[in-house]
Amino acid sequence: MSQLRHPCGFSIVCGVLLIILEVVLYHSHRTVFELGHARGATSPLWTQTSWLPHYSAAAGRYLGLEKQIPIRQDTVSRYSLRQYEHLNKISEGLEDLLRTVMALREEIGRFRQNLSNLEAKVQMSISKDSGMDGLDDRLLTLARESEQRKQQKNALSENNMQEETRLSERSEEEQEQQDEPIESTSQGQSSSQEQELTFLPLMDNKLRGVDGGHVLDPFMSVIKGRGWIEGPPELFFFPGKYTNAEDKRLLCLRGNSTFDGARNFYALAYKEQLSNTMMVIPGVTLISETIWEYANPWHAMYNLLPFLFWRINDRCSQAHKLLLFNKGKYRTTASSWVTSLMKATGLPWKPSDINLVAREHSGSWSSSQIPTMCFEQAIVSRRGISTVLHSIRRRMSMEASCQARRTCNIHEKNSAADGEAAARMKYKRQLNVTLLMRSGGRSFRNEQEWEQVVAEECKASANCSWSSIHSDNLTFCEQVEVLSHTDILISSHGAQLVNMIFMPKGASVMEMFPGGWFELAGNGQYIYRTFANSLGLHHEGYWRDPSTPRCPNPSKPRPCFLHYKSAQIGINATHIANWLRNVIEKQQTSSLYFKEFLEYESVGDSETGKVCEC
Repeated sequence: MSQLRHPCGFSIVCGVLLIILEVVLYHSHRTVFELGHARGATSPLWTQTSWLPHYSAAAGRYLGLEKQIPIRQDTVSRYSLRQYEHLNKISEGLEDLLRTVMALREEIGRFRQNLSNLEAKVQMSISKDSGMDGLDDRLLTLARESEQRKQQKNALSENNMQEETRLSERSEEEQEQQDEPIESTSQGQSSSQEQELTFLPLMDNKLRGVDGGHVLDPFMSVIKGRGWIEGPPELFFFPGKYTNAEDKRLLCLRGNSTFDGARNFYALAYKEQLSNTMMVIPGVTLISETIWEYANPWHAMYNLLPFLFWRINDRCSQAHKLLLFNKGKYRTTASSWVTSLMKATGLPWKPSDINLVAREHSGSWSSSQIPTMCFEQAIVSRRGISTVLHSIRRRMSMEASCQARRTCNIHEKNSAADGEAAARMKYKRQLNVTLLMRSGGRSFRNEQEWEQVVAEECKASANCSWSSIHSDNLTFCEQVEVLSHTDILISSHGAQLVNMIFMPKGASVMEMFPGGWFELAGNGQYIYRTFANSLGLHHEGYWRDPSTPRCPNPSKPRPCFLHYKSAQIGINATHIANWLRNVIEKQQTSSLYFKEFLEYESVGDSETGKVCEC
């Protein structure tokens, strides 16, 4: 790089000389101009156009001006021909000097370009050298790690050999003592068996964020997932069933922490390993883990719906207890909406308190003890309906909505058959439009304006009625009833949209957002579109409010998303009206809107003679 300093210095010197030369030219021009002005050369051409081309035709051609300045006779007559020729000589000298300056400038430009290219090549060479150094360091690190793993493996082999020797010796001792009374050895045997169980933290924090928790999940990390492969809900059975039928181990839990998942533990144990004092909870226990909170109806349903798949796929089997975990921490409450849905489907709906379970199944247990128990049968769900095939999602959702309508004594609107008949007979079928409001974050800034737009568009269309509701003000069965008769749902992004599970097949959903979500929210903003498609609904798209106040610091994405996340939503009345008018038209007249869903019509409606699966 030291060889580059001289060319750089020369370039700087040339630049300075060029600036000095231009200053000299400027002052020379001013001198000529003032001399001409003093002699009476007052032609406006001196002041209205560029100065240099007007001294000669050559200069004009050089700078792209084809015409030479016309010399007015009344001006020339004011000074002598000799003085005029003197001015022309000065201008020609300036012209030659300018040509030299231009050539020098072009030469300096080419030199600078060559210098930049040379510097780029040198920098690239340096980067390659650095990359090779980094590669060498990485290879050295990998070699060290490999050696460490080899040493650990050898140490583990030695430990296993020692353990086998110890077990062999103990087996011989037990054989010698087999004629002794059981009472004299039972206490020691129980203690030894209990020590054999290895309890691991429910949350392996080292795996947080690894591959999104799809294969290597931090919750019960010894259980490997199937990855991103689509299929039925990913459920794990203890003792083994279906995919792991050969595994006869029971699931055991220890701990009762509600604030630290690493302080709750689990183990997999054969029945022979259990001590006489170990609690074994009878029946089927459902265990759900999520990184979200169960107070949110959408997140709760997302993680608990797979248990319905187990129920309808296992001849409507009954489960007895429900344990909820959030990042390995016990949770004893959930959204009333989802507990009502679980109750309607015949699943355990009230989350169990692990302390109460321990007290119920062990008379000697006290609250000062850490509960430890195993389960006769346990089913674990930790991914919800992620990667579940759409056809299976539809089956689970149809069963859930069917069970809910049966519990609430509500019949489903047969929109698919109505739409097909309307298209065949060329009339506009009766439509119900529901404006579903929410409170707090992402609520409509002016609910009356939204109601006015919906009312006007519905009035303009024949056979259209509308309603405006707040889901917070309705019971579970009231929500089921309203949505079971809704053909077009208008709402903002939020958990209240989980109610679309009750909508008739072929219905439409119009979803609203504050500004900023599209740029910052990621794939999570599309969850209800995916859900609608799996339900057999038409997701009509999104409207994103452009009037949302801008983030004060756009360079920080996370704070900016929090700024936009719960912003209220305004309205563009013209756009919403045109959009709604188009959706109403399609719902009332298009047979293609329902052709795909005729096979699913009226599932669970007692008037058609069809019943739920369970």
